[in-house]
Amino acid sequence: MKVVLGDAEHTVEQHTPKGGFDAIIITVGLYDIPWGHLLAPAGRMVAPLRFSTVSRSFTFIREGDHFVGLDPTVCGFVACQGQGALPDQVAVLADGAVRLTLESGPPLDLTALEEALRGERSELWTGVTFDWAQPFDSLNLWCATADDSFGMIWADETREEGRLIKPVLRWYCPVLITPGSFAYLSYRELAPGDSQRRRWEFGVHGHGRDGARLARRLHDHVATWDQRWRNHPGPTFTLHPADAKVPVPAVGRIFPKRHTLLVMNWEHHGGEQ
Repeated sequence: MKVVLGDAEHTVEQHTPKGGFDAIIITVGLYDIPWGHLLAPAGRMVAPLRFSTVSRSFTFIREGDHFVGLDPTVCGFVACQGQGALPDQVAVLADGAVRLTLESGPPLDLTALEEALRGERSELWTGVTFDWAQPFDSLNLWCATADDSFGMIWADETREEGRLIKPVLRWYCPVLITPGSFAYLSYRELAPGDSQRRRWEFGVHGHGRDGARLARRLHDHVATWDQRWRNHPGPTFTLHPADAKVPVPAVGRIFPKRHTLLVMNWEHHGGEQ
């Protein structure tokens, strides 16, 4: 075994064995994958990849001139550093008690977002219910497909200022963000019905000048996901060279990166259109 110290964005190339690596395993959160050409034809590459602030761990296998991403699994890893670092914008609010993360878009206005956090909020309730035994991680994938303003919100619930918001999830909670406003996914418990099973309802809280409009958008994304994609197997993923000519999926999105294009396609499994 050989251990090499360096920025993996560049140093791996010169240490690649003849015929390529049989396996490449990455254990940091990645924005991009510059090592696909170093993989042997029948090799496997396991990588936790970030796109639009969503994290999924994939097993990539070669298929012709691109890779297919198998078994996308919810995950969380320490972010990559160096030249391959994530390009996220992070708005640290309330002295660190609340954080907003957005991958792309115009620069965030921290003063306006701070004022939005502490100001009045709008509320919308979706009528979409859940219980905590039911996973709903595909909702993040759908929102990332449907909206360029999609990001994540986090709050420190142990601090009073962290309780200015009530996100449905502590980690990876969906939010739509503009430079001075945001709207995030919240929840409330419903009164027990005849079944006596405890259930909760998704809601959306909007903050800032544009908060009500963003709340309506996120509300509509939740409704579409519930009606069309909630019981769907989920999208498929392929990874292509950055200069490849890849058709945009009818229902999906292409995430352009430095070295690659990540394609998320909801139609592949035959979901209702």
